[in-house]
Amino acid sequence: MALRFLVLLLVAVVALPAVDAVGGQKGKRHAVLETAHLRVYVPVDLAEQLRPTVARAEALFRFMCAQADYEPPRRLVLILADRADLHNGWSSQIPFPAVSVDLVAPPPQSYIFAGPDYLDRTLIHEFAHHISNDRNHGVRRGLEWLFGRVFPSDPLSFLAFYCSTPSHLTMPRFWHEGLAQWAESAYVAPDTVWRGRGSDALTHMVWRLHAAAGRIPPAADWRLSHVAWPYGRQAYLYGIAYMRHLVAAHAADPWELVDAQARQWAYRFTDGARPVLGRDHDSLLREARFALAAEQERQLAILREQPLRTATRRTPRDALLGVPAWADDDSVVFALKPAHGRARLHRLGRDGGLARTSLPGHGRWAVRRAPDGGWLYHELDENLAVTSWYHGPDGRRARLGRHVAQVAAGPAGDGALRLAGIRLLRDGRQQLVSAVWDPAGGAQVAWRALPTAGQPWTPAVAADGRMVWVEVDDTGSRLVFARGKQRRVLWAVGARILHPAWAPGGRHLYVCSDVTGVANAYRLDL
Repeated sequence: MALRFLVLLLVAVVALPAVDAVGGQKGKRHAVLETAHLRVYVPVDLAEQLRPTVARAEALFRFMCAQADYEPPRRLVLILADRADLHNGWSSQIPFPAVSVDLVAPPPQSYIFAGPDYLDRTLIHEFAHHISNDRNHGVRRGLEWLFGRVFPSDPLSFLAFYCSTPSHLTMPRFWHEGLAQWAESAYVAPDTVWRGRGSDALTHMVWRLHAAAGRIPPAADWRLSHVAWPYGRQAYLYGIAYMRHLVAAHAADPWELVDAQARQWAYRFTDGARPVLGRDHDSLLREARFALAAEQERQLAILREQPLRTATRRTPRDALLGVPAWADDDSVVFALKPAHGRARLHRLGRDGGLARTSLPGHGRWAVRRAPDGGWLYHELDENLAVTSWYHGPDGRRARLGRHVAQVAAGPAGDGALRLAGIRLLRDGRQQLVSAVWDPAGGAQVAWRALPTAGQPWTPAVAADGRMVWVEVDDTGSRLVFARGKQRRVLWAVGARILHPAWAPGGRHLYVCSDVTGVANAYRLDL
């Protein structure tokens, strides 16, 4: 055992500097910015620009530690990553504690989206994971001091893992994600309209659909491998449902529950609530599922009083779908990602037949139609960075720009296209950009930034050059109209506005919004 301990110590001493040197991204140079409680890795050329973000992260972490009665034993490694164009974060405790957060913003149709303060929410979400999992008591603390935290790769290391690794780390994933979503909803910007995922209209829509089908899943199915439309996994969708039930129905303090879980043996979840609430998780989960079904049935009763159109399902269940666009033959083209496999553009014919094309796509973003009959879409590289493409009616493909998303097009005369899109900047900011581009010329697109207020999303270009886009801030969303230097707000709501699209001729504008608590389509007469 002593020999094994020395080997583990030697591996740790050799490996840790190598991990620190790259800051979690192979081949990328990072600067290290230290605060009282954080050791933050940032891209070296963004170091000065990200100092306010690092200071904000320190303030949030210090606040979270006070809320959870947690004393950090060391500086936490935090990586602020700039490569991906899909927002996410992760927290790890083995072999040492670390948190990573992507700086790019999630689009409003994403399940992660909860307003423009997304970075605060994700930091708090990942800090909640860290603070809940980085706690040991008694014998386990002594064993951790002796062995550290090791990967269970053989029987001996598994025994060390079981006896020394913080037991809260081994609790079900829905418990972890429910706690983290509760934290991001409870602690971030209560004076804005964005209340977090537990109050989000899209989350409630999933719960209602499951209640209407009589299939709110049992807790055994609340796993990451179970995907529920739209874009959420069961561990997230029902983890927050369970946590909000514990807080609302039992006045539970989640951090007391965390500490009780940390005093259990590894993988023993059921009895963790008993010291705090006097009941085990099994009975509480049954109660929570019943309460959620009853809550959603009340909402369904209200919705059933409204006239509803019937529709026929044409796509597989558990598939992620992007916004569709019409083709000349009345077929519909859209991105579809199956539960297992890569996203591709699909075509739905008038007869209801669904055909997969060879073109890449992504389920959370839309495909747009170009005036000349071509298609505008994007693909993701190995770093999840977006590249937008034009696919002409003759099959020719042209690159429109890297880190440019949500591209739309209108005619600009003489075969040229008037393009608009969202340019994602490396520090997490973004710009509304436009360009006039000739597909036949072969030149690169010369994007220029347009002035906006708030976070811009989802531009749409009309045949006569008029343009609309969505702006998001703490008060909600605005649908903004522009022609030349003229700018006018067409609609402002304390909720999402999604994917504006011009009708042929430009007399009407179609958008989606969840302003009523239900996602609906709307037509604006101009």
